[in-house]
Amino acid sequence: MDIESVRKFFERDRFVASAGISVESVTEREAVVFAPVEDRHLNAGDTVQGGFIFTMADFAFAVLANAKGRFTVSQNATVHFLKARRPAWLKARAYALNEGRNTALYAVDVFDDAGVKIAYVTVTGYLLGENGLK
Repeated sequence: MDIESVRKFFERDRFVASAGISVESVTEREAVVFAPVEDRHLNAGDTVQGGFIFTMADFAFAVLANAKGRFTVSQNATVHFLKARRPAWLKARAYALNEGRNTALYAVDVFDDAGVKIAYVTVTGYLLGENGLK
């Protein structure tokens, strides 16, 4: 997979760009996204806001699913927040659990800078059509 093509494809994801999330790596089996944790990402308890964690997980899923050449959107997602933390950065790693003709099931692990898993997310994706990648 050409990571530069994937990055270029996702330049249009304005919400992700404004949140400071970037594509670190993508292969046939996994995608990893990265973001430094800034003050704007913290909740009132001074830990990372759940919406930011979920956005990272959803983006990691989108990178992996779409890098395979099919425009794929989230159909359903379940997030399990495991730890409340205030790290310097986060990484989200997506991997496929099952890929069918029209739907696919992905898992995403979100880790902090100490290697602690702070969230586990499952995402059902719906495959729409070709997207020009692959």
